[in-house]
Amino acid sequence: MLDIYEARFDPKWLREAFQRNDRVVELFWDKANGGFFFNRYGETELPAAIKEVYDGPIPSGNSIAAQNLLRIAALTDNEELRILAKNIFRTFGAQLEQSPLEHTQMLCALDFFLSSPMQVVIASQKIEEAHPFAVEINRHFLPNKVIAFTSSSDNELPGMIPLITDKVAVQGKPTVYICENYTCKAPITDLDDLRRVLSRHK
Repeated sequence: MLDIYEARFDPKWLREAFQRNDRVVELFWDKANGGFFFNRYGETELPAAIKEVYDGPIPSGNSIAAQNLLRIAALTDNEELRILAKNIFRTFGAQLEQSPLEHTQMLCALDFFLSSPMQVVIASQKIEEAHPFAVEINRHFLPNKVIAFTSSSDNELPGMIPLITDKVAVQGKPTVYICENYTCKAPITDLDDLRRVLSRHK
């Protein structure tokens, strides 16, 4: 859902991502030992409680859940979500050390956790004017990033994503704010300048 939001900047997908993440934690989180069950927590109809972590052609649920927790935390500054993700890494730490090649998606999530994710805000009066900047951002290999969009008409998102508070389109131009740990660099209004800045992050 976050990927769809970052592609279209439709806030309904952001709300959906947050709601589904909350529901997954509520229904599948192992309150005793950490990690997510494949079946609902406390469910007794199945003979065994499954907790999948192997990343084959299809990544494991725990790996994707860890990434979702961390990406939402990077947008919302929700420390509880970071703690849940940290507990996932602790729960499956032995497996990661013994056979890292079988847990590649989980290692990607761990890399996100250990890094300072790039937090990008695009401020624009019109959403269509923001898309060239989003396309340029996505041209670069920046796996540990999150992107949010804001406009002057926003009245709901600042409450969901504190990061976008006070981010405005400078002189009415689409403006990109690149931040780490909620500290932002000078705003960028030119595509070529954005390209140069992002190229230095490789």
